[in-house]
Amino acid sequence: VFGGEVSTVATIRNANGSLLLGSGCTLTTINQSGGSTTIQSAFTTLTQRGGTTTILGSGAVTTLTLEEGTCNYQSSGTVTTAAIGSRNAATVDCSGDISARTFTTTTLHRGGRIVDPQNTITYTNGLARGNGVSEFSAV
Repeated sequence: VFGGEVSTVATIRNANGSLLLGSGCTLTTINQSGGSTTIQSAFTTLTQRGGTTTILGSGAVTTLTLEEGTCNYQSSGTVTTAAIGSRNAATVDCSGDISARTFTTTTLHRGGRIVDPQNTITYTNGLARGNGVSEFSAV
């Protein structure tokens, strides 16, 4: 609640609220289906099925599953596994921060989009085509 406080959260769900998770949080699982969430710490899993998430700072992310909505990735933290898209529009947007970052294993599914105008992402294992993707397009 107050600056400088710490907390541990095993699972948090945001369906339609506005949530700020500061640098003092130890986070495991975040499920978002709407609303907005700002994360300023490392976490294990984010599954986003709607809304907007903003990731700030330098915390590492183990699994980022973005099925729908927008994830503003303004962090230098490494993403170990990213799955972007499914049946709906899902965007990872890195345009708000020019920090270098690494996505180790990245799968782009149908409806998925990565916005990285400054080429800040290093894809360790390249980009894999997921369900329903027959080609990639660069703009």
